[in-house]
Amino acid sequence: MKTIDDRQAQALMEKFLDGATTIAEEQQLYRYFAGGEVAPVLQQYRPMMQWYDSLSADAEPAQKPATRPRSVLSRFRFVSGIAASVAVLAAIGFAALMPHNRLDDEQIAYSGSYVIVNGVKTTDIDRILPQLRRAEQIADSVNRLVASIKSTPDIWENELAGITDSVTRRMILQTIHDDN
Repeated sequence: MKTIDDRQAQALMEKFLDGATTIAEEQQLYRYFAGGEVAPVLQQYRPMMQWYDSLSADAEPAQKPATRPRSVLSRFRFVSGIAASVAVLAAIGFAALMPHNRLDDEQIAYSGSYVIVNGVKTTDIDRILPQLRRAEQIADSVNRLVASIKSTPDIWENELAGITDSVTRRMILQTIHDDN
């Protein structure tokens, strides 16, 4: 095949960088850059073109595909596609491993909650969250106390012997013996 001059090489190089060259045109560029003299304006591309040429030279003739090899643009798209996939997987991994903010979870759990203090309804979650936490602590304490009482009902029956109001005494004993 005929070799190309500097002007043709410059035009083909622009086409190559746009990803629009054919295999034959790329091979002409490889031969041009492998030759001795290269136009000064194209000198910066010489290492890159020699590297691309080495990729096609490394493959054994029997292993070369019969179809047209990928152009520079399609190689770039392939590599950038892999890089984008890795970036997405890394972002998902980081998001899964990041500790969740408890306040955000509480805000979601208590969205729509309100507190009425002195007849004024407050829905600001940041203001009522401490009160909600305190209410949960009190409820947990009561539950632990009831569980303790239920685990030793005989002791409490003796303690309640001093309660003279029969309705109150019966209600307390029913609560202690209630298995629900």
